[in-house]
Amino acid sequence: MSNIYFVKRLDHWDYDDYDSFVAVAPNVETVKAMHPSGGTVEENKEHYSGAGWVKSPDAVEVTLIGTTGECDSVSRVVCASYNAG
Repeated sequence: MSNIYFVKRLDHWDYDDYDSFVAVAPNVETVKAMHPSGGTVEENKEHYSGAGWVKSPDAVEVTLIGTTGECDSVSRVVCASYNAG
């Protein structure tokens, strides 16, 4: 069973930034390493370092909102909120 998390940034965001996302992941540590565009922050380093998401995993608030109710080993972003400018 995997968890469903709502992740929102606690720092200032503007146009061309993500402000939050919903993800399926086994634990908080995994979801904090995820990037709202999918994959991990490390995998999205060029996108991550320019704009779009937080500079540190400490700048997010993670809330458990449910479980998948099934054996689900694939961590993934389900929905993300992006503020296009």
